[in-house]
Amino acid sequence: MDYFYALNKPSVYDNNPYDTEFLDANDTIRGDAPTCNTCGKYIGCLQWLPPIKVEITFWGEEPGDIVFGTGDDLLVSDRFMSFYRKHKLKGLSGFEKVEIAKANRKKRKGPRILPEYYRVVVSMSRALIDLQASGFVHERPATCPDCNLGGLLKTFDRIIITEGSWSGEDLFYARGLSGTIFTSQRFYDIFHEHEIKNGVLIEASQYGMTY
Repeated sequence: MDYFYALNKPSVYDNNPYDTEFLDANDTIRGDAPTCNTCGKYIGCLQWLPPIKVEITFWGEEPGDIVFGTGDDLLVSDRFMSFYRKHKLKGLSGFEKVEIAKANRKKRKGPRILPEYYRVVVSMSRALIDLQASGFVHERPATCPDCNLGGLLKTFDRIIITEGSWSGEDLFYARGLSGTIFTSQRFYDIFHEHEIKNGVLIEASQYGMTY
């Protein structure tokens, strides 16, 4: 049995010393949002096109290795990228160096020396969420066998990935839930072994939400 985890931004109440966020700069260029090849439904946010310029806010005392922001993309540090490549992880593409247009430090002891950051694109996996086993409640039920998305999502109790549907990525989006990044057990182990800064991994079977 494969184990999966949801990658989340830490709660503001966690007093996370690596809390780092980004916004895309005002002159950001956006392309079309990806759509399902079968039903045409939107399955992600508008694509972020080069040049990649960002405004980063450091809420903690050290820069994070993972930086959460708006849209579907992430920023990762050069430290994160070295571990990713060393362990030959799968699921991210791009690794485009970003230009930091502005850096905001919210604490007096905030970081002065910043890592290089890269924009990464998280892959859409063939991993299929079992909507019934996961307790999904939609405004309208999912009918497309490809994207597995229904109408407005109201709640879900957990995430159960259909056995045999996962295509082997270590970081990925699953069919049936947009906007949530999932990871493999392998990434979970590396995340803790190397003490990757910023981010919380929640076991998928324990990950639920009400909107």
